[in-house]
Amino acid sequence: MSYPDVAAPDPLGGPEPWPTELQRTLDRMKGAVELAHRAQWSAHRRWEEAERDVGKTAALREGEADAEWHALLLEQAQARSTLALAHREQATEEAVAAIRRYAHALCAAYTASVEGSPAGADLTAAVVAAADAGRDNPKVPKPPVCGLHRVDTAVQGAYGTLAGTRTRKRPLPKQMQPSARSVWKDFTDPPAHDLAVRRLQDLSWTLASYVNGGALRRELHPPAARAEASPAGS
Repeated sequence: MSYPDVAAPDPLGGPEPWPTELQRTLDRMKGAVELAHRAQWSAHRRWEEAERDVGKTAALREGEADAEWHALLLEQAQARSTLALAHREQATEEAVAAIRRYAHALCAAYTASVEGSPAGADLTAAVVAAADAGRDNPKVPKPPVCGLHRVDTAVQGAYGTLAGTRTRKRPLPKQMQPSARSVWKDFTDPPAHDLAVRRLQDLSWTLASYVNGGALRRELHPPAARAEASPAGS
């Protein structure tokens, strides 16, 4: 009987169970992407509110007595709009950085899952290092082929779409898409990320669906198979 959730070394010398700390690390990075997106939505909303204030202020009737005061109000409204736009741009940059970190981390975790690399603290550190190094890098390493048709079709297809060698024919399932806004009444959506970033997100959700919880790792390197392969009495 195997206990894949027990954080203990494998007595057969094979890959250890999926570390809890590694999964927590990946979950935190995914959470950072979601938080960054919410910050981007909020910044966009504040910018739209500031733009509306500019429009309302500009539409006020200008009398000779208060023209100077009106001009000052309009200047202040425009300054708020400019500042809000800068905040939205910064929030967008931080969202892209979070997406890149998560994608690079998942690529490292996926590769380790396929290769059956030791899954202790060193792997967690390597995944974090890959995320940090990839923060400003839009290009991720190509995931290795694992030999499972359903997995390779999805992962290699998503990577091919990112690299521009394939075209996705169907959208991602809803459960693999990033969380959307909750209520956005009377406001527009913020500008969408460029195509490369959206494709990087698609690859991330695809990798995460196989990496999370060590599911792919256990399927490729099951304890039962290693037990059958070990010499009797060893």
